Amino acid sequence: MRYFKAGLENNEFCVWVTSEFLTDQEAIAAMKKAVPEFTKYFKKGQMEIFPYTDWYLKSGQFEMKRVLSKWVAKHDEGIARGFDGMRVSGNPFWIDNKKDWDDFAAYEAQINNVIGPYKLLVLCTYFLNKCGANEIIDVVTNHQFALIKRSGAWEIIESAGQKKTKEALRQSEERFKNTLDNLLEGCQIIGRDWRYLYVNDAMVKQGRTTKENLLGKSLLELDPAIEKTKLFSQLKQCMIKRVSLITEAEYVFSNG
Repeated sequence: MRYFKAGLENNEFCVWVTSEFLTDQEAIAAMKKAVPEFTKYFKKGQMEIFPYTDWYLKSGQFEMKRVLSKWVAKHDEGIARGFDGMRVSGNPFWIDNKKDWDDFAAYEAQINNVIGPYKLLVLCTYFLNKCGANEIIDVVTNHQFALIKRSGAWEIIESAGQKKTKEALRQSEERFKNTLDNLLEGCQIIGRDWRYLYVNDAMVKQGRTTKENLLGKSLLELDPAIEKTKLFSQLKQCMIKRVSLITEAEYVFSNG
């Protein structure tokens, strides 16, 4: 419940696919108990609850492409409605044979590749009594990390593939940062909220400022007048449409 509570409070679109031992009404009752203002969130459509038969087995059988496409469609729907991202949870308790498990394991192996570009957080839950050693290996392999409760304590298990990916990403970021740090040209990276994420030494020297004055702060807060300039309209086009532009702008320092 805390998982969805955090999502609702963070303006995320939440989708819960329940299993056969939990009805829609029981799920709603549990959310009301955990989240005092759940009725408000539910009425405005910030959370949707589906039985597994309507999500995973809509056509009477599990179809990987259809389910993956459905997650993406729901994500796009939530973003279009003004939510900041999407948080979901599902449960494969309905699986009762090896073929269904193999199909579901293949689906989970693909889901990270599909949801990567999206603002989508996925929590998959499993019933240990229905998982043997091979199934547990599948779960750990196919997810970024797994939480397992043993002897009353929760443990985090990270897959070897995920560790390698994180280390490769760390090395890539380090090389990228070193390249930018040593440029003679000024360089800055601004987030979608217009806050400075990175500036190099050349940029702060040219701007006659310091990194402390910029990092974490909004471009619009530091220079409110920029919003009315041609430069900002071009920056906005780059930010929204994700395109690159070459432009020239004249900047007057405070001392004239």
